[in-house]
Amino acid sequence: METIITIIAAIAGIAFWIGLINPKWVFMPNRKNSSLFYLAICLITAAAGANLYPTQKTAKPVRNTEADTSSTANSLEMSQQPANTVAADVGVIDFSEVTKNLPAHLAKELVNLNLSIVPVMQDKTLIVAFHFDSIEELQARSAVQTVCYTYFNTGKKQRAWKAGAVEKVFITNDILTKGFVFNGGDKSCDEWAKKAGDEGDKFLNEKLQKSRFVAINNK
Repeated sequence: METIITIIAAIAGIAFWIGLINPKWVFMPNRKNSSLFYLAICLITAAAGANLYPTQKTAKPVRNTEADTSSTANSLEMSQQPANTVAADVGVIDFSEVTKNLPAHLAKELVNLNLSIVPVMQDKTLIVAFHFDSIEELQARSAVQTVCYTYFNTGKKQRAWKAGAVEKVFITNDILTKGFVFNGGDKSCDEWAKKAGDEGDKFLNEKLQKSRFVAINNK
């Protein structure tokens, strides 16, 4: 009904202006009759629309004072808690304990990557720092795949080094502050090789954990 009223009002408005130019085009004998007739229709339809479809006032939202009080209390409680000096997801890279004695094949392959520092080992953790501000999952996965491909020793049955030499891989950005930890180590490479395509990527991703890093004793 509202649509019909709007259409009638629109037609009457157009006819009003046409009647001022030539009243015969809107079936009226003169401009005066044309103007009065179509103006009256416009006013009648406008009044009918206003009565049938009155404008609804927007209700003001009711403020939930209890929720506000609870939120404020939680914020105060959180601000009063002491900040942890080292978070659970931080990997510490202690350069007093690192060594450059990587398996020979691995050291040779890793230098082909775009790295910011020479790859090093801390106990059985390999540290690979890409020359980028941030590390994406794809870059982290490519570093792990490089480790595995080298470990396979070009497909020969004999591996390039004894399994267990690399238990973790830290894949970091150029300033050693953020990246990923790969928790599978070289022992997971054979299992990864049995999977193909997306299944292989999914397997590696499950062992990748986004992490932050702290480098200490860095000369």
